[in-house]
Amino acid sequence: ESIGRFSLTEEGTKSFEKLSLDGRRGFLSQLRIDLAKSIPVDINRLDYIKCCEYDYSQKPPRILLSLPIKSTTSPHERNVDHIIKDLDILIKHKEVTPISWFGTTNNLEASFGFRRYKNLLDDFKFHLIGIVIGIVILGFLYIYAKKKYPMGENIVIFKFPLIILNFIMSIMFILNNGKNVPQLFIPSIIFCVIPTIINFVMGVIIMLQEIKKNRYFYEWFKNNVDIASLFTILSGANLEMLNILSSQVAGIMLFNAPLSEVIQFYIFWGSFIGFFINDVPRFIIQVCVKF
Repeated sequence: ESIGRFSLTEEGTKSFEKLSLDGRRGFLSQLRIDLAKSIPVDINRLDYIKCCEYDYSQKPPRILLSLPIKSTTSPHERNVDHIIKDLDILIKHKEVTPISWFGTTNNLEASFGFRRYKNLLDDFKFHLIGIVIGIVILGFLYIYAKKKYPMGENIVIFKFPLIILNFIMSIMFILNNGKNVPQLFIPSIIFCVIPTIINFVMGVIIMLQEIKKNRYFYEWFKNNVDIASLFTILSGANLEMLNILSSQVAGIMLFNAPLSEVIQFYIFWGSFIGFFINDVPRFIIQVCVKF
């Protein structure tokens, strides 16, 4: 079984909203019958239509309906994929298809068509498997690092990938969903780009200050220019990246930068403030886009 979604037209939405509860039930029941005739398919393959959500990406917002489609074992009947494809074509070209023959189906939005409703578990099961595998691998690395050098801040084994993943997911969210709510597209970019630039500039300033005022750090820097430069760039995602340089994770000398307490204080408060000017607004925007 799969679930498909389709939209009422602007006029159809207004008409549906004016109906009584019984009137809405009658409309949805008749719509199911008319859709079965339009395909055509055995009506028992179409479950009862679910209502109501609103699609705010359409202006004005329009009602979205959900239709569960039952699978079949008969080789002589259309499978679920074919029914979804047929309905999509029928609705998108309703001017020349049976969709325009009935009063109910004629209220369906052609530009929306009929779309398979994404099941989060099905769509993201491989992602979830990947996450579980990643956590297991990181867990083994953490245990190894802890045994090898217990004094190190080995928790950075988890912190580093989480910071990178959070930054990538933020960019992907803007690319994939930013334009769903046009008025939030620019704020989404602003609250991603500006904090990143601020973090990077602060990271550069912090590194330059340490090079200038901390001779022990300067000696370390001369021998590790590449790794220091890399983490300065990565500090654009989160200033906490700089603390990894002094973490002594797994006793690796490369991550033995002698950062001063003053600089660690700046990194902490910079990250704390960054949470409120970056993560909090971004979370609010993502909630607004989704709902």
